[in-house]
Amino acid sequence: MSERQVRRLLGKLKDQGDRGLIHGLRGRVSNRKVSEADREKAVRILSQQEYRDFGPTLAGEYLRKRHGVKIGREALRQIIRSGVRPEASVRVTLMFLRGWRDAAYATAKSENTLKVTLESIH
Repeated sequence: MSERQVRRLLGKLKDQGDRGLIHGLRGRVSNRKVSEADREKAVRILSQQEYRDFGPTLAGEYLRKRHGVKIGREALRQIIRSGVRPEASVRVTLMFLRGWRDAAYATAKSENTLKVTLESIH
């Protein structure tokens, strides 16, 4: 922390007390929060069979171009994982485990010591 910032914070502490050290936007709704109407519309659209296998980036492009709904990739990822396709989080986990399994098998094979396979994962 710079000397200038410390002086600025000390000034706020003297003027406003403890409240001066708390972030000014605390307790307010974020400017980036997706409206409930847009969220419901996205869930309704993404639940259709046509959009079943779309990831958040492609889903965002289609929502923007075809339906006029502007939602960011990260917000869409959370919507997909929580409501539209909860199994999407399971699929990501299995993909991670497959990569881990392949790496463990390759390491064990190259060291020629322990042959570890995790075929039971999927």
